[in-house]
Amino acid sequence: WGIGLAATAIAGIAYFTLGLISARVTGASKAVTMTTSLPPAPARAGSRWTGLALSLGSIALPFALWWAFIRVLGVPQMIGKTPWDVADYLFFSTVSPQAQTRLLAAMSQTLPITILGMVAGLASAFALAVSSRMLPNVTRALMPVALFSQTMPLIATIPLFVLLLGRGWLVTLVITISVTFFPAFITLAQGMKMTPRAALDLPKAYGAGAWTELRLISIPSAMPYLFAATRLTVPRALLGVMIAEWLATGKGLGNLLNQSRGYLDYGMIWTVAAVSVILSVALYQIVVLIEHRVLANMGMRGSG
Repeated sequence: WGIGLAATAIAGIAYFTLGLISARVTGASKAVTMTTSLPPAPARAGSRWTGLALSLGSIALPFALWWAFIRVLGVPQMIGKTPWDVADYLFFSTVSPQAQTRLLAAMSQTLPITILGMVAGLASAFALAVSSRMLPNVTRALMPVALFSQTMPLIATIPLFVLLLGRGWLVTLVITISVTFFPAFITLAQGMKMTPRAALDLPKAYGAGAWTELRLISIPSAMPYLFAATRLTVPRALLGVMIAEWLATGKGLGNLLNQSRGYLDYGMIWTVAAVSVILSVALYQIVVLIEHRVLANMGMRGSG
């Protein structure tokens, strides 16, 4: 507890100091506006092929940089594995069947808790964002607790969570919620505040109550921010789960990475790292596809 509180105090002092410097330099505190959604696809002919080429290029670029990084730095082949080395390890070597079995077993433990934790974190953030719209005093009372949870470094909170919750799936879920909740809440709360005043005045003119206004105006107008929050939390959720698996539960991809380090199985270490990136990108793209479909159906953007 002492280490956790000390780490929180250091992080809080640094946050406060940087805030003072920022206010001194800029002269005022300014709201940050996030890009809530991707722009609609261009309507010109061939745009789909262009988009496909860009997507393939964005997938290939990290692997090209990975290969170049290994080659330029001259990392020993036993330690540094190129993308081809990882593919050979996973599909063409004598240990490929065992590697695939271990990897799939670990993924089957990591993915469900990642999705569950992300959904739970988003739901909690959405509920608090709605309450901030309806009951601002409640939000002001809860914000210090939320800020405290964010200023304490994750590496210091995990031992505390283990002491309180044990080493089962619950501790992983709580850690995942803790790393996804706050950024999602900030994004959603901003979305609620960005609702046009004219749109809020319309239901009031017809005598509608606050909950009706929230259901018909504020929540629909905040949908782009909900998807922005979801895209923001996808990699954080997977990272939170893997850290919890490494330090607390001894399961999933995080534990497989830890075991492989102990066995000096560098092929598996690089494979887990590559698979983690691929999973993050895949989940992100799934969210983008859902976002395009939902927002297009709501008339917020062309289906492109």
